[in-house]
Amino acid sequence: MRRISIILLLTLLPLVQLFAYNDHRGHKLDSLERAVARWTPDAIDHASTRELVDLNRAFRDLMLGYSALNGEKCIFYARKALSISEPRGWEEANADAWRYLGQCFWAAEQYDSSLFYYRKALSAVERMAGGATSPTNPEGYSEKEVDDTRSALYGAIGNLYNMMDSIPQAMDWYSKAGAIFDRYGWNQSNAILYYNIGETWVEQGDLRKATQAYEKSLGYAAGDSLMVAMAQKGLGRVYMEQGRTWKALRYLHRADAYFSVHDKEELTFTKEK
Repeated sequence: MRRISIILLLTLLPLVQLFAYNDHRGHKLDSLERAVARWTPDAIDHASTRELVDLNRAFRDLMLGYSALNGEKCIFYARKALSISEPRGWEEANADAWRYLGQCFWAAEQYDSSLFYYRKALSAVERMAGGATSPTNPEGYSEKEVDDTRSALYGAIGNLYNMMDSIPQAMDWYSKAGAIFDRYGWNQSNAILYYNIGETWVEQGDLRKATQAYEKSLGYAAGDSLMVAMAQKGLGRVYMEQGRTWKALRYLHRADAYFSVHDKEELTFTKEK
């Protein structure tokens, strides 16, 4: 369960990026690949800035699309995107591509390589904060845009240390991400973050910290019915393990009321209950 919940956080795009890119995950990948195939090195050398921006975005869409489907193709298109953005100093694009390279190597359990690319992405974020520009951001990046990209990296690095069972380091990076979420009122992100933290503490056998994390997740999840149910499920699980059956059932019945009509969102709930 920990691996599933960690992937949930890791695969979330930064909030700004959700609205900035045409997301081809799961569909139209073949047609997009055919569209970019005509861009030979010679054609790229003679392309306009506008064409390069569009080509970089297409490579990034393919990178995103394959991130959960084909690790080798994700790495290939991330590097194609970097071949456009890195020599031109387009740091937001660089940070995005390096983060997904980190994710692909994380999925392949090549943790040293994953951390290397995550740190390269962090360096790009700091250059964004230092005034870097791009054709799509000629005046530079706002503090909110920088923090949005930075928080996604903090969460990803926390997940990496979590998978390596370096729990204190994971929690340190999670706290950095959570501080940014608090600053901008990104409560859904914090609800997911603290649910993942609760799952980690359950696996570590620390039910007190798990309870605290699930309660925080529940507080942040107000208005998000799925995350409310997930946090309730987590609390029910902890109280069952503590032998506090009636309190556990109170939370489990509430979660069941949601999952009974949204069974595809949490297929394991009935079995766990």
